[in-house]
Amino acid sequence: MPPPLLPTNTYIPTSAVLTYAPVKEARQSTYVLLVMLPLGLKVSWFVLSLLGLVSNWVAFIAFARALRPPWLPIVYCTASTVLQISFCLGFIWRMRPSIMPRGFCAAQTVLI
Repeated sequence: MPPPLLPTNTYIPTSAVLTYAPVKEARQSTYVLLVMLPLGLKVSWFVLSLLGLVSNWVAFIAFARALRPPWLPIVYCTASTVLQISFCLGFIWRMRPSIMPRGFCAAQTVLI
């Protein structure tokens, strides 16, 4: 059974591992499970994502040289870069969807 509804101005602690919060737009009493991950894990994810992107470019440039039409690996790396940039820009808001602007979330969803 879900916990009782919280008022919309209730403070949700960032140190909580799992917290329930009501969805304002829902017509019924719907709960969204907010998973608050530690900042260190988010930084690690960010760094590993960027390292993966760099290694992706290094490997696919070598792969493009082996192919005669090198445009396919370059298109793949460009698309991967756009996706990684849209993901990593979320770090501006400490990777917390609750404080990200709606426009950014919508653009990120469309890109991904």
